[in-house]
Amino acid sequence: DQATSDADGTIAGPRKTLHAMMSDERVVAGDTVWAAEGNYKEGGTVNGEGTTINRVQVKGGVMLRASGSRDKTFISGANGTENKYAAGATRCVFFLPPVNEADGYGIVKGFTIRNGRTAPGRMVLNEKNEEEEVKEYGGGTTGDGLVSDCVFNANGDKPARGGSMYKGYAIRCRFKSV
Repeated sequence: DQATSDADGTIAGPRKTLHAMMSDERVVAGDTVWAAEGNYKEGGTVNGEGTTINRVQVKGGVMLRASGSRDKTFISGANGTENKYAAGATRCVFFLPPVNEADGYGIVKGFTIRNGRTAPGRMVLNEKNEEEEVKEYGGGTTGDGLVSDCVFNANGDKPARGGSMYKGYAIRCRFKSV
C-alpha cells in the first residue's frame, strides 16, 4: 500500500484504490498510472458539499490505464443499490483541470465504467438570497478529459442521475444501458 520511487524516478509499489494511486503527489502531468485487473469500488473523494463522491479524480496530463482487459477492469460507482438515488451517490471518474495549460487533459483508457450515479439536484441560495437548483452531471465521467477504449455501462439510469458523460471526449468507446 506504499509507493516507492526507483532510482530512475519510476514510482513502484501497489495501491489499494484508484484514488490512492492518483492522489500520490509524485504523480504529475506526463505520467501513466497502471491499474491491475479488478473491480475498483472503494475509496474516493467528496465533491462540493458532500453530495457526490468521485471514485477517482484524474489529474490533468496524467493517463490512468488498465493493464489488462476492459472486461476485467472496472471502475464501479454506486454499486447497485448503494446510495443509488440519494445525496451521496457515487460518480466513477472526475477529471481535474490541468495545473498548466500545456499539461493537457487527463486520460482514462481501457476500463469498464459502470453504475455511476450523481446526486439529484439540490437547492442552494444564490447571490440574491434566492433558492436555485444545482444539478449534478456525469455519473460515469465528468470534466474535460479523454476516455479511450472504455465501456460505459448502466451509468445514470434516469435523466436526473447524471448519464454516462458530461463534458470531455470519448474515442473508441462503447455505451450500453445508459
